Amino acid sequence: MRAFTGGLVATALLFGLVLAGCDLFGPDTGVVEVRVTDAPAEYEITSVMVNFVEAAIQETDQEEWTYLEMAWLTRYDIIKLVGHEQLIASAEVAAGGYSSIRLSVEKMEVVLTGDVEMVIVPSEPYVFERPFEVIGGETTIILLDFDVGKSVDITDEGDISIKPIENIIVSVRQGEAE
Repeated sequence: MRAFTGGLVATALLFGLVLAGCDLFGPDTGVVEVRVTDAPAEYEITSVMVNFVEAAIQETDQEEWTYLEMAWLTRYDIIKLVGHEQLIASAEVAAGGYSSIRLSVEKMEVVLTGDVEMVIVPSEPYVFERPFEVIGGETTIILLDFDVGKSVDITDEGDISIKPIENIIVSVRQGEAE
């Protein structure tokens, strides 16, 4: 009877290890999410509408870009994101080191004292050199802090330009994929 019980325990342990599979050594992929937020503005700006059309990340020492799936909403009023985060794009990607984030913007509009002003958008995507690590089985959040007070520049002639995002926060969170 003892041999039968010992064999049953050994079989159960072996079955548990088979079910666990690769989880003993960690998954090969993790999720990357690109989000955007904002800090309060100094100007009398009531709206900054941005149309994101593409998001990609680049593995360290690689030339190819990994494109992320865009969220269902691609047009954002950055002003409304003060104190909040909004998902732009996400994808399950290979675990490992990444060096850059690329965002393509189709259109930007700024509402300044009630008037809608078009912003000249560069034809080339914005590329942010910011190393980060994707950990297998985890969600890596790339938070782009679109500080309107620092990003929107209004010249004396009334021309409006948007400077690239300077504050990029990377965090790893378990089980928070949206």
